[in-house]
Amino acid sequence: MGPRDPAFWQDFWPGFWANFVADLLVGIVIAGAISWLIAKSKKIDATVTGHLRAAGPDFELRLSLRNTGKVSFKSQEIYFHILVNNTLGPTEREGKTIRSPATPGDTEYSDFGGLLERPLFPGRTTDLCTLRLKSDNIGAKNLLYFLSTAYGFFPKGIKQTEEGIIGATELGLVTLRRS
Repeated sequence: MGPRDPAFWQDFWPGFWANFVADLLVGIVIAGAISWLIAKSKKIDATVTGHLRAAGPDFELRLSLRNTGKVSFKSQEIYFHILVNNTLGPTEREGKTIRSPATPGDTEYSDFGGLLERPLFPGRTTDLCTLRLKSDNIGAKNLLYFLSTAYGFFPKGIKQTEEGIIGATELGLVTLRRS
């Protein structure tokens, strides 16, 4: 029985197509599993922390960004927004931020936003800006943040409407240290 025998081809084609389809399905499953594992290994996350200290009659708040994920951010891949409750009397002391009014929910905030001009590697921290505050009576929702990056918004779960509005409930809370 060889390729010239008609019975060979009658047995060959059904077996060929069955093996081809089975190999294709196994290949798709393996490629999907590898893609999922690679995506999981590239955890992307970042948080904002603040260090508050007395500076004369006012208070100084130094804000930093920490890359808590496993992926490096290139320069100019992060645009940060720091929202400070207006009752604290915030003004910029150091940094290159753009101040604009923001009203997430019913509270008026000052949004200090800016583009991070340098890369941020996993496990590293970099300074964002330093703000001057008139009060150190900082409540839980007085310092908020969100980041717009090449990989999406942070903290996770932030959604933006078609008008560009971001909900107040999804914003991150700045972790605060005092000295």
